Amino acid sequence: MQVTYRQNDVEAPPRALAEQLEWLFVKPVTKLFDARTMLWLALAIVFSVYLASLALQQAFSSQFVLQDDARQHIFYTASFADADLFTHDLIADYFRSVAPAGYTSLYKIAATLGIDPFYFSKLLPMALGLITTIFCFAVSMRLLAIPSAAFVSTLLLNESLWMRNGLVSATPRAFISPLFLAFMFYLLRESVIGTVITVALMGLFFPSILIVAIGVLALRLIKLERRRPKFSRERRDWLIFAAAVTVAALVMIPYAIQSSRFGPVVSASEARSMPEFLPKGRMVVFRQGFIEYWFTGSHTGMFSSAVFSPFLMYIGLLLPVLMLFPKQLPLIRSISGKITLLPQIVLSSLVTFIAANLLLFHLYLPSRFTVNSFRILLALSSAISIIILLDAFLRWARKGSPSLVRPLIAAASAALLFAALVLPQAVTGSWIDTRYKKGEHPELYEFLSRQPKDALVASLSNEADNLPVFARRSILVGKETAIPFHKGYYSQIRQRAIDLIHAQYSPHLSELQSFIQKYGIAFLLVDDDTFTPEYITGDKWIMLFQPAAKEAAAKLKEGVVPALQKLVEKCAALKANGLTLVSAECILNAKQSDDGNITVQSPSQ
Repeated sequence: MQVTYRQNDVEAPPRALAEQLEWLFVKPVTKLFDARTMLWLALAIVFSVYLASLALQQAFSSQFVLQDDARQHIFYTASFADADLFTHDLIADYFRSVAPAGYTSLYKIAATLGIDPFYFSKLLPMALGLITTIFCFAVSMRLLAIPSAAFVSTLLLNESLWMRNGLVSATPRAFISPLFLAFMFYLLRESVIGTVITVALMGLFFPSILIVAIGVLALRLIKLERRRPKFSRERRDWLIFAAAVTVAALVMIPYAIQSSRFGPVVSASEARSMPEFLPKGRMVVFRQGFIEYWFTGSHTGMFSSAVFSPFLMYIGLLLPVLMLFPKQLPLIRSISGKITLLPQIVLSSLVTFIAANLLLFHLYLPSRFTVNSFRILLALSSAISIIILLDAFLRWARKGSPSLVRPLIAAASAALLFAALVLPQAVTGSWIDTRYKKGEHPELYEFLSRQPKDALVASLSNEADNLPVFARRSILVGKETAIPFHKGYYSQIRQRAIDLIHAQYSPHLSELQSFIQKYGIAFLLVDDDTFTPEYITGDKWIMLFQPAAKEAAAKLKEGVVPALQKLVEKCAALKANGLTLVSAECILNAKQSDDGNITVQSPSQ
């Protein structure tokens, strides 16, 4: 390891109990793979596996369980195992186009090996969690060669990641932490090949974090000499930067071309006039408060997504202050000079965060450039701060304490530290937040899964979002997949939703039939309360599609009976606990008389 220590900071394994505890918790190591390091690493891995096992219990608790974000980013991967699924599907085509190449390739490989993509998505988070743990441990050891500090950093990071739904989602953002930590590790090792490979992988799995990495490499080209900034004279710095930029360009250009099929991206000025981006919208970006927009907003806030959870993450903010007192806190002298990487990441994250706001939506969502890197930095800096303070306390206790008291103080300190790390989650039971969705209508999914693979379902029901993952059938439109970033995609989605509202609530059978023929609908799915005004006005997503939604609600209030409502019972293909699946074929065979009565000439069953 490229870390230097003072001679008196490194001690052989002591004999006295107090000294053994101090040696275990606060003494640096001189060898990378000694018994103490392997012990703490093993504990870190065990904890990571434990959290993953909690998620797996939920994931495999039922046949119809899948993570919430799978309804956007994973559903189309079923076509990798069965090429007849999601063909000529606008929604699937869009999410395929915006998915990074490495991500889709990984799922294709799994499908080629005979692993069902949805099954694979449940196992993947455990592997990513283990990779994250190992690289976090290794990075921490590069910054401060104390295994207990490395363990604490992995503990905090794992808690933070599993208490959010990013890692467990098995979507592109699940790869952020393992890849960025790998980037940090190889950069600390000054490995050109390792750094460039991780840069390429970031571009292949989550391009947003790649921009932060390139910013870090650019900052490393500037050195402070006598408090003046000068360009680095180190050839390796320039080599890594040039190679990384080249690889990033090669990776990103095909991705930009592919995703532009549904472009252009909506501009900030356009988005401010779209209800989808305003409060009560599908993707709330423009919030009313300054603090919420810039600091806490889920899509734009610098510290959104519970960056400071668990609460011990706040201790990481103390590290810059603690480093001002090396005499009072002797362990600071054991911190590697390469810890300058942390402020470089902070600066790069902030610059890209500002750039993302100035170029809103063109660099994706601003919060993605700070939240992910800050979470990692806080875990590392908090762990270092905790061990520095623990060491200072033990040194203070050792000075005047009787020999019998010292072991008690050391043991109590270690116990309190461990309790602070795990007790809040152990008491509340909130170790993980998987946001797994359990399908509540298995008979519906099984029925649709037996229909032709190109069957298209139209529905305004929330249940429509579950059909691509549980029934593996296409839907015309759905709230979860109605993402308004790319105008070429969302204009079609919006038109589909408006057409569906018009047809579903029209009293004229001909309009409903024309809609079915236009889109090639096989079934319409309706809730029991679909034909009430409150169904429309009480759904924020439906109310985005104006004036169609207001007009439909007004007709229902006036007592107008939609043609579809008259056919729900006559053309029901399946009834399932508050839902009715209506056969489009049956509707096409219906006739409407001049007085508004509707008859079905040829039943669908």
